[in-house]
Amino acid sequence: MSSSNFVDRLSYSTTLGIIVITILLGMIHYSLKNAYDRLSEAEKKKTESERQRLFLLGFSHELRNLIGSLIGNIKLSRLENLTEKLNDLLLNAELCGELLLHLVNNILDSGKLEVGDLEINPTPTNLYNMIERAWGVCSEIIKNKGLKGRLRVQRDMPRKIMIDHYRLLQILLNLVGNAVKFTERGDVDISVEWIAHTPYVTEKCFRPYPLNDDEQDEGAFEKSQSFAVFEGNVCILDLKQLKISRKNLSQPRSDDNGVLKITVSDTGYGIEKADLTKIFRKFHQGSHEVGMRRLGTGLGLFITEQLCQRMNGSVRAFSKLGKGSSFIVCIATSPCNNAQNNLQQEEEENNLNNSFEVNRLRNVDHHVLVVDDDHFNNMVVSKFFQKLGVEAVGTARNGLEAYNKYLEAIEEKSPYTIITMDIEMPKMNGKTAAQKIRQFEKKNGLKPCYILMISANCLESEINECIDKNGTIMANAFLKKPISPEELQRAVDSSSS
Repeated sequence: MSSSNFVDRLSYSTTLGIIVITILLGMIHYSLKNAYDRLSEAEKKKTESERQRLFLLGFSHELRNLIGSLIGNIKLSRLENLTEKLNDLLLNAELCGELLLHLVNNILDSGKLEVGDLEINPTPTNLYNMIERAWGVCSEIIKNKGLKGRLRVQRDMPRKIMIDHYRLLQILLNLVGNAVKFTERGDVDISVEWIAHTPYVTEKCFRPYPLNDDEQDEGAFEKSQSFAVFEGNVCILDLKQLKISRKNLSQPRSDDNGVLKITVSDTGYGIEKADLTKIFRKFHQGSHEVGMRRLGTGLGLFITEQLCQRMNGSVRAFSKLGKGSSFIVCIATSPCNNAQNNLQQEEEENNLNNSFEVNRLRNVDHHVLVVDDDHFNNMVVSKFFQKLGVEAVGTARNGLEAYNKYLEAIEEKSPYTIITMDIEMPKMNGKTAAQKIRQFEKKNGLKPCYILMISANCLESEINECIDKNGTIMANAFLKKPISPEELQRAVDSSSS
């Protein structure tokens, strides 16, 4: 091979190598740039998501505080000597406040779903107490529309189950509110039953189907004008009867895992077949609109389905135009076997403190500190205590001020026996203040005061953290805003037991 050919080939190889290396470097640079761009975009999304989360937390806190204050003032007004007409007007205003709070919760939860911040926290829940609480609100909604209503409850369900009772109440209010909205006359019924020996939600859980398009084989609704079929083992409540008599209950047939089945039915307009597959979509409005008017936010059923999925459950819709609609929720859960009460004892507990008693604590020596950064909430809770007959009631606007007042009361030999503590406050939050109080008590060998944590923006995990006996906060009880005078009375009564 001549030297010139060798040089040419070497030059060609070198040039080819340079081209290949250049291409490889370009590809590497392009890949690195893409990776950097994706990383930057992910960081931006993460930052934006965190901003949204913080916005939702702040917005939720402020809005719920205001609504809680509104409802609290209404409840406070109803404790006065009022005429029946004025009391009815305030009762309507209180119901509107409760529904407004429910609407706000749906809107906020929709935002939480987008940022992945929606929590489900099951806790041991007294099933019959939860049902009564839900019926107390639902019956008023049904009554205000001029409809008939009925609650049917299986008599031998587990007394306590593991479930997120706040979310279950939210689901019920969504479904009942939807049923009332699209029913001009007739009935709205709720049925609650327990499917034993069923660890998972299956298609069988939704049978018998409420409605059937086959005229030769009618569904349960056409046969009995009801959407749930029991075996005669039922307690029935109407719009006037709001409490389930524990004497009419029987022991559960099984301690095994099961499915809680809730059916909400109405005799409204019904839903178009084409809409049945769409109604759980976000912001969806049905095509069958009353007077060509769009109703609602389109969030209730969307939130309901999302909550059911996160609670090991499912929701199904059944409907026939001109007949009505039925929504069935099935949630797989487990009984709390070690928490079942004797029926007689449960009856006595259920009848205890169901109504607020003015001056109940007139002759009890309590020194109370109410801590909340919202002036109106401070005022409402203070007035509740005064209605109970507690004269020594002080207030603080943040955790630091509360802790300093606590120390002053100790020095003055007039220690606080009860402290209600909001969680989200400036300067020092309620958790930190409660921790410092517990540390001071332990260090100085003092008798622990009764600390009642209160929050409008609480998760079950946060509640458990506050009342954990082995934790650093060790609160005695937790109430969720807006609190009722009856709830406060029960909490105060337990402080003396």
